[in-house]
Amino acid sequence: MLHIFRFKLTSKIFLSFILIILLPSSISMLISYRLIRNTIKYETSLRLNDGILGFDQEIQFTERKCQHIARELATDHDIARMFLLGDFQSLEEKLVQTRSLVDVDILEIEDTAGKVVLRGHNPELSGDLKLEQHIVQEGLKGRSTVSYEKGKSGIAIRAVSPITSEGHTIGLIMAGSLFSDKFVNRMKLLTGMENGIYRDRHKIIATYTGYDLIDDRTLNELKNDEIVTSDRVRINGEVYHLVLKPMFLADGAYWGSLAMAISQKEGILYLGYSRNILFLTISIGIAVAVIIFVLLGRNINHSLKKIVYGINNINLNDFTTRISLSGKDEFSRIAESVNRMVKKLRRYSARIQSLQDEMVRSAKLTTVGQLAAGIAHEIRNPLSAIRMMVQVLQRRCEHDTDRREIHIILNEIERINKLVKDLLEYSKPSPMNFSKQNMNDLIKNIMGIFTYNLQHQHIEVEERLGDDVPYVTVDPEKISLVLINLIMNAIQAMPQGGMLTIETERGEKQTLSIAVTDTGVGIPKEDLKNVFEPFFTTKKEGTGLGLPLVKMIVERHGGKVRVMSADGFTRVHILLPLESSPVLPIV
Repeated sequence: MLHIFRFKLTSKIFLSFILIILLPSSISMLISYRLIRNTIKYETSLRLNDGILGFDQEIQFTERKCQHIARELATDHDIARMFLLGDFQSLEEKLVQTRSLVDVDILEIEDTAGKVVLRGHNPELSGDLKLEQHIVQEGLKGRSTVSYEKGKSGIAIRAVSPITSEGHTIGLIMAGSLFSDKFVNRMKLLTGMENGIYRDRHKIIATYTGYDLIDDRTLNELKNDEIVTSDRVRINGEVYHLVLKPMFLADGAYWGSLAMAISQKEGILYLGYSRNILFLTISIGIAVAVIIFVLLGRNINHSLKKIVYGINNINLNDFTTRISLSGKDEFSRIAESVNRMVKKLRRYSARIQSLQDEMVRSAKLTTVGQLAAGIAHEIRNPLSAIRMMVQVLQRRCEHDTDRREIHIILNEIERINKLVKDLLEYSKPSPMNFSKQNMNDLIKNIMGIFTYNLQHQHIEVEERLGDDVPYVTVDPEKISLVLINLIMNAIQAMPQGGMLTIETERGEKQTLSIAVTDTGVGIPKEDLKNVFEPFFTTKKEGTGLGLPLVKMIVERHGGKVRVMSADGFTRVHILLPLESSPVLPIV
């Protein structure tokens, strides 16, 4: 098997197999394990919260039920009348009958001294004095309220409501329900969870053993109306998840708490089972991967031997070597690529000489460009003399026909002069003379030059010059050349009229933003990438130096220029630093 590792590629593939299977599988196992654990924890928390909320709702429902019954009986005129007349036999019969119709455990009438006059739930017992109880005192004050009471077998929810006659309280009606072991066991059957009730910090009734006393920290949290959860409570001899919800009296005083608990045993067992399944799955995956690698490694080793042998036998003087591999896998494609490369080498060797010749021609073109710049410089002086002489002739001409012909000559001389000027500026840029300038004033002055052209071509101008535009350090002559080129391009792009928009505003990071937008013919998408190339132009009489010159001047100021265009829209955006320093141009 060791011969499979003859080539480094197979060793790397083997290492990749291990890393691809083992590392992701281990990470997946860890993530899956954590997800399962967190899911169990979340589901447990969800069950506990649902259970404790259901427990609390059951208590609240009983409170409302007892309070409703007490209020209904307290407002019964027959009860008030029988109580005033002292007809306790009829009153007792009514209470016994009422208790048999409603689901309450406690139903009694007390006088204004707090003495129990009648009990509907236990008629033979009466005479208890309950004046010291807070709920009785509240009822005698004319208030309907609810309270909890700890008893021998659990707790009781009691509601009182005053019996009134002619605006005076003549007694109380008390209705209540008991919560004993029977109740918490019924809650356990409904929820599948252990539950209990605590008075202050002591357990009163519960379906579990243990955790009889609430510690001080938990008690303080409950008194602050916080639901308390714990994952390390030992009850019934096991570790449980426990949640406690506080119970408050009508006056806002803390009374006790409700408890719900779920054993961690089931979750731990399921977590261990899931971990074993994940580990077994990863182990099987690694074993299968090793078997696949052995079979694959043999095939790779065989193919690599043929490819290496074929490549080592390639002779640059003899391109007849061929590598033969059957199949349609990647190694067969490599062999085919090597065979095609050998064919291309034969063709490339024939092209090397032509490429060398082309390099010589490129060098000559560079020299010609430098010569053209020199010639342009030499043309400039005689061209100025010719223009002066033609202007003299124009003044001497008396006929309009002659003047028009001389005007044409002057226009052509001006076009040649501009071309020479642009060519000189592009091939040998002049020094920069920086000064503080107000760009808005500079733009307004330049726009005045084009007033006639704009009116003649019916072009509307919108100047959006920012009020807070700061002074900027620029070469005013060269920046004016930039703006003139951009405005001329915009005018030429709108022969039938349109809208020319010039905008200035303070940019980000100490910059000034200038944008020139026209609604002309636009620039084709395929030409956008070439607009800054020297001598590239789509106009019949264009020189192809306008935008390259703009780009060079802006970049010499340390700025950036960008052109965006679509059908019927062209926008040139310039970003200049507020403080420029000379930047050498790259031509």
